[in-house]
Amino acid sequence: GGSNLGIVMRGADNCIIRNNVFSGHSNISIFGENNSSNCLIEGNTITATDGNSGAHGIAFHGTTSSQNVDRTRIIGNDITIANAASFGIEVGAFGGNNPDQVVVSGNVITGGAAAHGGGISFSSVDGGTITGNSYDSNAQTVTIAGIEVVASTNVTVGSNQVLGAAGLLSGITLNRSSYCSVAGNVIDGFGNATNDRGIYIFSNNDTLNTQSNSVNGNTIRFGASSGTNHKGIYLQCNNASTDCSNNSIIGNIIHGNSGAATRGIAIQHDAGTLDRTLILGNQILNVLIGIDRESGQTGTQILENVFGGIGSSDLGGTAGSGEVAVRLNPVLGQLNIASQLQLASGVLKDGGGFKHARIASGTTAASLHATASATWTFTTAFADANYTLTATIDNPTGIPIVAHTDNKVAGSIDIIIMAGSAAAASGTLNCIAIHD
Repeated sequence: GGSNLGIVMRGADNCIIRNNVFSGHSNISIFGENNSSNCLIEGNTITATDGNSGAHGIAFHGTTSSQNVDRTRIIGNDITIANAASFGIEVGAFGGNNPDQVVVSGNVITGGAAAHGGGISFSSVDGGTITGNSYDSNAQTVTIAGIEVVASTNVTVGSNQVLGAAGLLSGITLNRSSYCSVAGNVIDGFGNATNDRGIYIFSNNDTLNTQSNSVNGNTIRFGASSGTNHKGIYLQCNNASTDCSNNSIIGNIIHGNSGAATRGIAIQHDAGTLDRTLILGNQILNVLIGIDRESGQTGTQILENVFGGIGSSDLGGTAGSGEVAVRLNPVLGQLNIASQLQLASGVLKDGGGFKHARIASGTTAASLHATASATWTFTTAFADANYTLTATIDNPTGIPIVAHTDNKVAGSIDIIIMAGSAAAASGTLNCIAIHD
């Protein structure tokens, strides 16, 4: 430790850097650039405690015109980071070609004793995955985001955990990026200043759009209450030449803090094109306004969302041209003559069309991507196997990730979890099944 850089790769293909310990470097601990492709960075422990604003834990940059850092795999590393604008992991073009086939999985990233940029950053990446990682801001000021995707396409951000506090500006951001997926992540706490947000999808550049992205099945929990307008999911278009169309926000669970100016989901049109946004099947709880929108957006569809503990209104702002807002959205905890239903005693857990349960996931072996299976057997079978299952994990040990299902029949289904690190993984599966 204590030197400028830890390990540097330039023009070095097929490298493996595994099970090393780095500390005290004033710049990047592991750095690859200029045609350093097909590299595996796995199982390293990095503590970055001093240095300049670019002292990332692990970074791969194209750097020079026509140079590549493709097929980089950064897996199962433990990183502590605490420098003003630095990230635990950063991959991007930065003057070279856009990287592709980038995998960042199963890493544990923690903020040190000072402000820092965030956990993971992809910049100008054309194809990659950020999955099964854990990021903890350590209650420090985070100037950018827990996970950011900038000027990128075809990136999947899935099954990550972001633990934040008042200093976390954004949990996950898609900035000038298209055809990306943000799915199954848990954001537990984020900042409560004006316009702080759990997930932020936006574009403010006249040459790069933010379109055809999906934000599905995430769980977002607000942090401490304040009197400012902070948001669970925030979609913003604010450049006259920018297209922010065809984005979908589906099946997310947003737990507010009953703050005086909070929004569950907000759509803001400052300039450009914000068309055909789909907001479907979200659960929005304990905010001032459930879904807030501005008149400049067009063709928005707001369907089958569920609201509870709403301080003012389920839909706020002004409807845009061509908006479809189906007002059969049930509101939890209220009953009035407009056919809204109070559910005072819970929901039957084993009905003919809807079932829910909490079951043990089983425990994987202590190996990255090891799997374990749990069978959910229904007390009363569905009529057939035409049902949809959703599962999340509580009380995790290690980094359990819901991977897929198997052996789906009318009376039962197997749920497979996968370890996102080299440690054994397990937890409690919260399961919901809905028949067609």
